[in-house]
Amino acid sequence: MKALIGHQLDAVIINSADSIIISAFLGLKVLMVYDNYNYIINAIISITIIISNAFLASIGNSIVLYDEKKNFSNFKLFHYIFYIIGMFCVCMLLILYQDFMCLWMGKNMLLPFSTVICLVFSFYVRQIRRIVLTYKNSTGNWSGDMLKPYISAVVNLIINIILVKIIGLNGVIISTIFCLLIIEAPWEARVIFKNYFKQSIKPYVFNNLIYGLKTVIVASVLVYIFHFFTVITLIGFCVKTIFAVFGTLFMCFLFNFMDSEFIKFSIFVKEKILHRRKGIKNDYNWNYMSLVNSI
Repeated sequence: MKALIGHQLDAVIINSADSIIISAFLGLKVLMVYDNYNYIINAIISITIIISNAFLASIGNSIVLYDEKKNFSNFKLFHYIFYIIGMFCVCMLLILYQDFMCLWMGKNMLLPFSTVICLVFSFYVRQIRRIVLTYKNSTGNWSGDMLKPYISAVVNLIINIILVKIIGLNGVIISTIFCLLIIEAPWEARVIFKNYFKQSIKPYVFNNLIYGLKTVIVASVLVYIFHFFTVITLIGFCVKTIFAVFGTLFMCFLFNFMDSEFIKFSIFVKEKILHRRKGIKNDYNWNYMSLVNSI
């Protein structure tokens, strides 16, 4: 019970500490602008949490029905799917974030693009660990990293105070990224890999490095291309969004279509589309278990 309470308070403690540090050292105006940007990030994170929570009961059912090897194969596929979602969101945010905020709040309420990069990177780190948290909750492995939220909160607070004096707002965000990337994500993954999958964490870390590199390359190319498109009206923003969606989807496909997990998921999607066209309604169940059984 104590471990579960700590995990539930984890995100609240870190976000509250960030807001307190920003208001104390940088002022309420900076905090207001930061909260406007953070509102968009949190909205997207909430959607990904809903998606992962929708899998929670079915993942628990799969853990009961199948052995660790089968569930590890499923874990790799779902980790890959969340990486693809993360890559898409990162690219869209970097392309459209500033334009949207300019239309919404005005040019005088914009943060530097370097801060936007930090915010988006923080989002990506949260996104890539999402399925790990889902599996950890499904297996009930809360005690393995019971001290994690408390250690992370203390370290985050200390680094916050140090970096905010040196590099300002970016220092606060970098502090959060450091705690998520160096303390929380590895600790969570180690717990689930050691206690349930009984496998080395090294392939998982290597895959994340590859995924991260791909995301950086794709995002860099798209940001360079779309920075030539200046948006001053809502219609222009909508047009840019349409092109950004198709451009991001194309680049995501181009950099991932040879991956084994991408092929597995593509086969599953094709099967479901074909079954729907054939009118096999009872077999058309778009849920976790149907994907698990298709692997």
